[in-house]
Amino acid sequence: MILDDLNNEQVKAVKYFENPLLVLAGAGSGKTRVITYKIAYLIRKIGMDPSNILALTFTNKAAMEMKERVYSLIDGDLKNMWIGTFHHVCLRILKRHYDKVNLTRKFVIYDTNDQKKLIKNIFKDFDIDHDNSDIYAVMNGISKAKQNLKSFKQLYGDKGYGEIFNKVAEEYEKRLFENDAVDFDNMLNLTIKIFNEYEEILNFYRDKFEYVLVDEYQDTNYVQFKLIHQLTKGKNNICVVGDEDQSIYGWRGATIENILNFEENYNNARIIKLEQNYRSTKNILQAANFIIQNNENRKEKLLWTENKKGEKIQLIERIKKEDEVRSIVRNIKNLKQKGEDLKEIAIFVRTNAQTREIEKGLRNNGLPYIVIGSLKYFDRMEVKDILSYLKFYNNSRDLLSLDRIINKPRRGIGKKTKEKIFNKIDEGHSLENIRENNLMKGKILRKIDNFCNIFDNIEDYFDDSLVRGVKEIIDRSRYKNYLEKKFDNHTERWENIVELLNDISEFETKFDDVTLNDYLNDVALIQDIDLLDKSSVKDAVNILTIHKAKGLEFDNVFLSGVEDGTLPHKNCLNDPEKIEEERRLFYVAVTRARKKLFLSWAKKSYSFIYNSEINKDISRFMKEIPQEYIERTNSFSSGYGINRNKKRYRKNRFRRSKTKNTKKFKVGKKIKHSEYGVGKIIATKFKYLVVDFGDSSLKEIDPKNEEVVLHE
Repeated sequence: MILDDLNNEQVKAVKYFENPLLVLAGAGSGKTRVITYKIAYLIRKIGMDPSNILALTFTNKAAMEMKERVYSLIDGDLKNMWIGTFHHVCLRILKRHYDKVNLTRKFVIYDTNDQKKLIKNIFKDFDIDHDNSDIYAVMNGISKAKQNLKSFKQLYGDKGYGEIFNKVAEEYEKRLFENDAVDFDNMLNLTIKIFNEYEEILNFYRDKFEYVLVDEYQDTNYVQFKLIHQLTKGKNNICVVGDEDQSIYGWRGATIENILNFEENYNNARIIKLEQNYRSTKNILQAANFIIQNNENRKEKLLWTENKKGEKIQLIERIKKEDEVRSIVRNIKNLKQKGEDLKEIAIFVRTNAQTREIEKGLRNNGLPYIVIGSLKYFDRMEVKDILSYLKFYNNSRDLLSLDRIINKPRRGIGKKTKEKIFNKIDEGHSLENIRENNLMKGKILRKIDNFCNIFDNIEDYFDDSLVRGVKEIIDRSRYKNYLEKKFDNHTERWENIVELLNDISEFETKFDDVTLNDYLNDVALIQDIDLLDKSSVKDAVNILTIHKAKGLEFDNVFLSGVEDGTLPHKNCLNDPEKIEEERRLFYVAVTRARKKLFLSWAKKSYSFIYNSEINKDISRFMKEIPQEYIERTNSFSSGYGINRNKKRYRKNRFRRSKTKNTKKFKVGKKIKHSEYGVGKIIATKFKYLVVDFGDSSLKEIDPKNEEVVLHE
């Protein structure tokens, strides 16, 4: 086996076996190569049997890639290698020792759908009113307890919600074993249980695995650390590879302490740093170094590269979000014209809610795209829920929408009650008719009345504006409170609803005398576009959250929303540890780029929470990058309507101006703008022209101070 294609530090990591080894592998430094060469070295040079090597990783894809790379380095029978995910390896152990944890040889694995069905049956058998969100809440709670090796009572107590949760969770565990089944968490937990209770079995595997390797060690949680430590405690046969600067999954149980405390957990540990980056240009890499060095919870390292210097990082600064998106789209078009493949272009966002504007901008410009690892905006549960409220209000015969929302949030309308209501509707009665004429029993009638109250006199609010009507429905339904109670990621889900309000506001501003039916029809057309189907698009722009970008790389990367409150996220601003994880997120985004990096932000956004336009500051992380690595593009020009007040604009958007400067520019005329191109005047406001440039947004143009001519 030849090690000539490895650098000096990679060779050291491959050949070192004297003590526990931590390989600190910086972004793009070739960590997978080190792991695979180390496995091959153990087999070819040291003579270790492949079946005595344990290599753990996190995804089936990563495990398969690791196996294929080892196969390419070694000739021979390697089918007995223990290379796989934590779940795969624990499953192999459980299949040998099933009887130690009251399972049979033919025990089954319950996937997510099986878990949901089992919990749903328990709710039903215990006569506990519930909906899908309750099922997910219990599932997540059970998993959280198991990942931290805690009892259910330790997690939520035994009062209020805790009492219901404990009852359902304990019954869930009982039925798992009654059904001779394990879930994914139990694969790990039961393996640990076997090791704790049967020392001879633990010693067997300690002796069997002569060497243990762990990939992405910074992403391990407490249970995974416990399992690894059981197998390697007191021995020097472990090598973990990871990068604490890329630890970004704290929200799902990963603990950065596992990698930071490696030397405390393993005596005489050796650290080898992989600092040569093979991915990014010098400019991008140096900027990344300046960012991450501001974190305190890290081990010192400095990435470097022999790649070319490359272009400066492009900083896109705009007044409004739609202008930021327009600039991103314009740059993507330029890249495409220069021969860049769209599949080598990625747009990163901090939260899924940000993709709505970006999807719309790409769609309106005919640029194909895919949203990786996420639902399209209008397919997200909370967005579909609110749209269902609107559809039912718009058309009370829409029973599919009624079925979705009548008990969401929960109103005590269970399956049997819902069947009785829909049977009455099938007889020709509307919900309002049932209510007004007392066509059902008192208890059911009160539940129907509770639901119908949401829509009472709501037309008064819609007469004022679409946004106000929608917001009133959301408030009356107590949907935000429902999200807060049922979902750990309730903030992200609520942000998606705020984005829906933004979308409705833009639609209302663009057209005159629009109705709710107009908007719903517009949304329906958007949802039917085949452009968003991954299977039909090969060369397409990639849209994804930074969390999904980990492990990926692209020639050209756009990071949108580089603002305080977005990145770092507003929920993290007062927590130093969370700020550090947000900085790691920023670092991960930056280090995904091979050739070009674009960072963008908008100074103003409209908040429906505060009912006004709010100012934003550029992300504090941007201030950590020296200016010599940054090139600013078109910062804050007067054409972006800096001081526009949206509330006043809505009231006056069709008011004619008497200013001489706009006299020749009449509503309905087309103009040509030096920057935005050709657009149609739809209104005048004071000295400004309100112009639709055909990209789903409006601009206020000052013809006296901007280059504008009539276009015939």
